[in-house]
Amino acid sequence: MIAAFSPRVSRARDRFGHLLICCFNPALPVMKSFQNKVAAITGAASGMGRTLAVELAHRGCHLALSDVNDTELVKTAELAGAHGVRV
Repeated sequence: MIAAFSPRVSRARDRFGHLLICCFNPALPVMKSFQNKVAAITGAASGMGRTLAVELAHRGCHLALSDVNDTELVKTAELAGAHGVRV
């Protein structure tokens, strides 16, 4: 039998003013810290990919980034690297 749950939906804005919508499932474990974790992000040269990369770097997460736009990807890597993480 699958336990019933009621997910919570929250809306917030990140440091750049982008709207973030998050659905929280209380049945799943919550990661408390991104410090020294590694995230792989595709489409990291702009938009949500760039925002995610910079936010995770701000929280201490190391990054593996990819995108077809090399020029903008370098800019994202510089923004993220300014937080002292490996990119």
